Amino acid sequence: MPLYESKANLFKSLGHPARIRVLELLQKADGHTAPVSHLLDYMDIEPSYLSQHLKVLHKNRLVKSQRERAHV
Repeated sequence: MPLYESKANLFKSLGHPARIRVLELLQKADGHTAPVSHLLDYMDIEPSYLSQHLKVLHKNRLVKSQRERAHV
């Protein structure tokens, strides 16, 4: 994939305020990690809506996910 396409995909993934807010919250979090429940505490959106935004960020390698017991 040409670099300009990679850059365009990055900008598309940052093209929604909720996604930028997720990245801000993760940047401020201890170890730059936080469970989804923590993100929901600071965002006024439905869990399914947050999940969709996290999927976009994950697809573009801006976030990683890991499961620890009942937390993602």
